[in-house]
Amino acid sequence: MCEANVYMVGQGQGEELIMEDVLYVKVNGAEISLSTIMGDSKTVLGHVKEIDLENHKVFIEKESGLD
Repeated sequence: MCEANVYMVGQGQGEELIMEDVLYVKVNGAEISLSTIMGDSKTVLGHVKEIDLENHKVFIEKESGLD
């Protein structure tokens, strides 16, 4: 299948898994909306740093000053 795991990354903080089995990612400025195969959704603040399609991973970097 084509689901991805989404991770939050920060300056020197490593990777934190924030959502599994994501099928939909929508970027609207600093807001990133995520939806899973089961219909769960979440919105996080940051920017997409990297997308690894081979390993089904999306990395979002939290921008300083965004909470």
